[in-house]
Amino acid sequence: MKVSELAKIDHLHHAYIVAGEAGAGEVLEMLKKRGVEVKTNADVLQLTYSELLVDDARSIASYAFLKSVGESKYFIITFSRANDAAQNALLKVIEEAPGNTIFFFCVDAVGHLLATVRSRCVAIQTSDVLLSTSDVETDEAVAFLKKDYAARLTFVDKLIAQ
Repeated sequence: MKVSELAKIDHLHHAYIVAGEAGAGEVLEMLKKRGVEVKTNADVLQLTYSELLVDDARSIASYAFLKSVGESKYFIITFSRANDAAQNALLKVIEEAPGNTIFFFCVDAVGHLLATVRSRCVAIQTSDVLLSTSDVETDEAVAFLKKDYAARLTFVDKLIAQ
């Protein structure tokens, strides 16, 4: 899913990981298309860090629990790196934030985040991220993942035997 596609969705998920260099810009454009004022809106917080530290994550958490002015609060948080302590602090706020709070974590690569953080977010891509797989390969991968464990092992055994 691409960031721009979120403009067409009625109800947003509470947290997204945006992979790609143009993350924050595309999120802001998407919010505009949803009718959200992004420049003078106290409910839209855009933060950028080269490295997200635990104190930064705690500050984000403090702001997340403040009452929103409008319907929802949007956090657009861009960072290149985040240590485990910071990510665990983010995990806590993702899990406990009010229902009207939506996070967009803009990172270079989804793999830089802890699995626990990734599991609570929806991963999306910016338009500058090129997919290296075709639709056929994606369909095959989805079919493989839907198989039970034994069927996966049988499939892998056949691949190895070739």
